[in-house]
Amino acid sequence: MGHCAKENRLTQAEFRCTACGHAAHADVNAAINIW
Repeated sequence: MGHCAKENRLTQAEFRCTACGHAAHADVNAAINIW
């Protein structure tokens, strides 16, 4: 957790971590991170 890279957001809706491979809808992922 904590890996930040612009490559993590291939599209507006898709988040895929380039470090660990975690994938989620970007809005859901943002809500989890803000929590």
